Amino acid sequence: MTKTMGPKKISHPGSQIELLQELFDSIPDAVYFKDARGKLVMVNKAHASGLGLTPKDVIGKTDFDFFPKKEARRMTQDDRQVMAGGVSLLDVFERTTRPDGSQHCVSTTKIPRRNAKGKVVGIMGVTRDITERTRLEEDRYRMLFETSQNCIFITEKSGRWIDINDAGVKLFGYANKEELLKTNVSEIYANSRDRKIYTGVIEKENLVKDYELDLLKKNGSVIHALVTAVARKDKDGKVIGYQGTILDVTDKKKAEAEKEKALHELRGRIKELDCLYRIEEIRQREYPSVAQTLMEIASLIPSSWQSPKDTCCRIVYQKALYQTENFLRTRWFQKADIIANGDKVGAIEVCRLKKKPQGFNRAFSEEEGKLLDAIAQRLGLFIERRLMDTALDGLVKELADIKFSLDTSSIVAMTDQKGKITYVNDKFCEISKYARHELIGQDHRIVNSGYHSKEFMRNLWRTIAGGQVWKGEIRNRAKDGSIYWVDTTIVPFLDKKRKPYQYVAIRTEITQRKQMEEAVKALPQKIIQVQESERARISREIHDDLGQSLAILKMIIQSAMSADQGGRDSFDKSRRKIIKHLDMIIEKSRHLASDLRPAALEILGLATALEGLINDFRQTKDLHIYFYHSSLDRLVFQKEVINLYRIVQEALNNIVTHAGATQAHIVMRRRKNRLWVAIKDDGRGFDLDKFKEGSKAKKGIGLLTMEERVKLLGGEIKIQSQPAKGTMIIFEVPVEIKEEAVS
Repeated sequence: MTKTMGPKKISHPGSQIELLQELFDSIPDAVYFKDARGKLVMVNKAHASGLGLTPKDVIGKTDFDFFPKKEARRMTQDDRQVMAGGVSLLDVFERTTRPDGSQHCVSTTKIPRRNAKGKVVGIMGVTRDITERTRLEEDRYRMLFETSQNCIFITEKSGRWIDINDAGVKLFGYANKEELLKTNVSEIYANSRDRKIYTGVIEKENLVKDYELDLLKKNGSVIHALVTAVARKDKDGKVIGYQGTILDVTDKKKAEAEKEKALHELRGRIKELDCLYRIEEIRQREYPSVAQTLMEIASLIPSSWQSPKDTCCRIVYQKALYQTENFLRTRWFQKADIIANGDKVGAIEVCRLKKKPQGFNRAFSEEEGKLLDAIAQRLGLFIERRLMDTALDGLVKELADIKFSLDTSSIVAMTDQKGKITYVNDKFCEISKYARHELIGQDHRIVNSGYHSKEFMRNLWRTIAGGQVWKGEIRNRAKDGSIYWVDTTIVPFLDKKRKPYQYVAIRTEITQRKQMEEAVKALPQKIIQVQESERARISREIHDDLGQSLAILKMIIQSAMSADQGGRDSFDKSRRKIIKHLDMIIEKSRHLASDLRPAALEILGLATALEGLINDFRQTKDLHIYFYHSSLDRLVFQKEVINLYRIVQEALNNIVTHAGATQAHIVMRRRKNRLWVAIKDDGRGFDLDKFKEGSKAKKGIGLLTMEERVKLLGGEIKIQSQPAKGTMIIFEVPVEIKEEAVS
């Protein structure tokens, strides 16, 4: 039964129509047939549903029943054009307004329908909705507009500039865009009639591609250009302006003219044409190496000259030689320079191995000279293309390197319009201590430290939401609770309405700098505290030590004066006692003066002064100190040598006061024009990581003073320490060698 009924259904005309309708309905694009009067005779479901109707509701109606009059009139004119000329309209871009008021961008193709006699009886149309694709293309167009190396322009029909990119400003030789936009488009035409003809073609055909025009730069020089443009229309289809690209082909046109002239002159010689053809064939291969190409061409050239067996060739390019096996430079030679991008990059040499052949008036004919020039010209174009490819590869690599450098050195994040994080690089994860998946989809409140005021954040958002770049410093909190500062630049990406659709934030960590700023702010107060502490210490030294010693001396003198006469022995005893106390007072005065400004440093030099300082610590502080040095007194420092003396003094004070050490080592060695100093103790040490995390203001005035003194001497200081393993302070300062006096 199935076998007998199948053929009957297929042969039935009604079944064929149903199958055709089913086929139409499966097509996602709108497909329709119209008769000669423009009435719809058949449509698929996609066409009907796009109008919000069923196919039955559409059949028998015209475009005027569904679209605004202007749009329907335009569609009807296209139908008549197809039917009248019998020529299809392919992929015509249109903006349409559907019955529900929605506007769509569509691509329409219309083909004439003919009857059995070949007469056009209607049209078949296919319409594809490209609204979403058009929007994406407009976004891509804006990016292309801003970054393109070719001129891109937008104008009004009257000739007023609406916009032009930087490449266009440069092409026409203006200082800036504002200066160019003040002019009228008509001013750039070398021939005023060209604009009327050119705009007429656009309005008629809606598009011109590679339209040749002679344009004028600001200085009056002529540009040979290829213009590709489309008409800009309002919603009613009326032309309101034009937009497109301008390609400067001045050099190319000049090169093409020269090429055509050479080819015209060489057409009479089959052998020369064959040579050029084969050279062009080699040159046009896909990515041949320069060396391979030049070698093949050098081997090919002699066969196209008057006497191939007696001819040899050599091509010189970038100091490399590509020559035939029989090459020999003789007095019979001709030469053509290879020019690429306006510069000489090489040369072609053709030599005769023997004197001119019998029957020829010259060693080389005029045509051979022209042929050689033509070959050199083609090699120049080939090399230009290779140089351009190399430059483009370099640019791509440079952009990749820039991105890599940015990701390596900076903290980068991208967010959408609402501030939700869509991308973070490795540096962001590293400093915030969050994994990437923990950050994506969140906003930046995840790292908010609560330090900045609400007004600060509102101002930030007002700035970037307004399409402006924001720059500033932000204090953030990492996942582990640690605080870090970042110098931040936030750049909004704008859509065609100049509204931000995403933000890119580029940050650099400045935590250490902020800590230094805090330390600098606290330094004056620390200095005052130290000054007061030093004054108090000196006061105690004078009052408690020198004062008491002088009081005892006074008592001894009074006792000696009031005592009974005890003879010579008693007088000598009192005198010796007085002298001993005076010596002790003098020694204490010297120690006090040495603390303020060691006289030994001025009189005896750095080495002796340091030895004296170290001996005092050995005797009074119960500390074993080992001092290694050489030729210190011949060194000249950038600032006063007292700074180096105080660094050692402060380091020893810290060892005695805080380290609880039993011994210390001090090493000073000169390395060329630098003095290397290391001070190491075996004390209790400390956790260096916690020390670095603390604010500079809390690290102690002693270390801050040492750091500042090392900076004054033009050097750098490093601290190494571990709990229970002691501490080492290392620094290097620049020095010069003092010349010995010659008697």
